[in-house]
Amino acid sequence: MDAKGLRFDFNNMFSFSVGAEAGVCDRDLARLAPQAAAAGRHLSKVIADRACRINLSLEWVKLPFQNKSAAAYRGGMRTSFL
Repeated sequence: MDAKGLRFDFNNMFSFSVGAEAGVCDRDLARLAPQAAAAGRHLSKVIADRACRINLSLEWVKLPFQNKSAAAYRGGMRTSFL
């Protein structure tokens, strides 16, 4: 995702914030890195595909960049209102 993309702040989940027993440590991050990278790639593909965004009700991820006159329809119902 680009610099304006969705960001998740998980600093409050680290072991240095909540303790080693409950928090995430470097070892946990390293173990989950491949899955996190795959999830990021998948989300990028979903966001790039207009039909996917509409079907999954994720139109909001492109709101600042959408054409103001566009209206998305799914199953005969309007699903976004710009």
